[in-house]
Amino acid sequence: ADHRLCGAQKGRNRMTVIAWDGKTLAADRLMLSGDTRQYTTKIQRHGGHLLGTPGTLTVGQEMAHWWKDGAEPSKYPASNRNPNEGASLIVVHPGGRVFKYESSPFAFEVDATQCAFGSGDAVALAVMALGYTAFQAVQSANLFVSTCGGAVDSLELAAE
Repeated sequence: ADHRLCGAQKGRNRMTVIAWDGKTLAADRLMLSGDTRQYTTKIQRHGGHLLGTPGTLTVGQEMAHWWKDGAEPSKYPASNRNPNEGASLIVVHPGGRVFKYESSPFAFEVDATQCAFGSGDAVALAVMALGYTAFQAVQSANLFVSTCGGAVDSLELAAE
């Protein structure tokens, strides 16, 4: 098996764990509001694509709406231009190719068969490298990383 792995850029995605194992995208649900733990969904399906938003949640939602509206470079959210702040947008295309948007309207392809993003990325990658699923990888990150937690959401990529 091809075990190319990819982790996240640390400065931008200080919370969250989102993992991709080649067929399933999974994410934790923890959201911190001051000192209060709350929960939300960080992944979604849009047509045949899967989207994930590690980082600042409100900016991530703005990024997802921008992408769903056609990803016009001139309309890229100004709130996400700072390379050290904001959110990333993970887009899994129907064929399984993964692209990541950061502080620019131009994505780069993540050339890896297993990927993890956010503060729980190292735990998630280690778990997937041992042969476990993205869902199990997020469960493990929730146990060991203080900025990950709650239930696990998962979406499976539809067969072509």
